[in-house]
Amino acid sequence: MTQSWWKLNPDTGSHAIYTEEDLVNLKGWELAVILFLVISASFIMSFISLFPFIISLLLSSVGIMLFRARYFLLYIKKLREEGKVKFIPKKSVQRKRGTEDQGFILAEVFLPLVLLFLLPIPLNLVIAIGFVIGIPLSILFEKLLEIGLERSLGKVKKFFVWTVLNENDLYLKEYGYLISGKANANEK
Repeated sequence: MTQSWWKLNPDTGSHAIYTEEDLVNLKGWELAVILFLVISASFIMSFISLFPFIISLLLSSVGIMLFRARYFLLYIKKLREEGKVKFIPKKSVQRKRGTEDQGFILAEVFLPLVLLFLLPIPLNLVIAIGFVIGIPLSILFEKLLEIGLERSLGKVKKFFVWTVLNENDLYLKEYGYLISGKANANEK
């Protein structure tokens, strides 16, 4: 994770603000590994059945990318207008989001396993590998989405505001996205 700055509130000394420069941190070697996996799997699957592999690969990777970026995409209009979107964690909302995340992850893990038993032999392997290789490819798609949106919005950052209580307990007070420069201009 990229730490850009920490800031303690001068009044209480109890708030720490942490921002991440990139929505998706993708290093050069990670990009190389993702491309190697996708290209080598596509080459191997071209001998068996390329079309079902590509379909399952695209469905899996685009689905995961949309799931991971869903809150950013849902609030993009507000982010464009105000320059900042913040969320205050509430127990009921976080429990619901946690259940959604857990259900999606379980479906992503078990769907290829179920397909191995339901489909005929060469097709089940091709589709299962397509779903599995779609996981790292979704990170690349999410980075491309971030680059495309930043061309129209400006540089988007994640931010987290933490509250320190009793000098030992650290709680997340709020989190969200901000457009660098625009959010600072709106606050002044």
